[in-house]
Amino acid sequence: MTSLGEAAKIDNGAMRTIAVVTMAFLPPTFLSAIFSMSIFNYTPSHGTEPSRWSVSGKFWIYWVLAIPLTCLIMATWFWRQKLKTN
Repeated sequence: MTSLGEAAKIDNGAMRTIAVVTMAFLPPTFLSAIFSMSIFNYTPSHGTEPSRWSVSGKFWIYWVLAIPLTCLIMATWFWRQKLKTN
């Protein structure tokens, strides 16, 4: 029984790590799906003109929404974890 309890404790730690990593990446992934990330533009080369990449001037909106949303979700998760332990 002791070894079973130890294995369950290790599994619990691994699941917690997976949950935290998922919460860190899920909000930005959700936002990128909404915006469809159509803010990048690739222009292939034509004759002597070289290929080039350009980024929309509104790319900052993604970060303004993704970072606070991620922080909010992480804070909510940590707060709920703290309530469970008390």
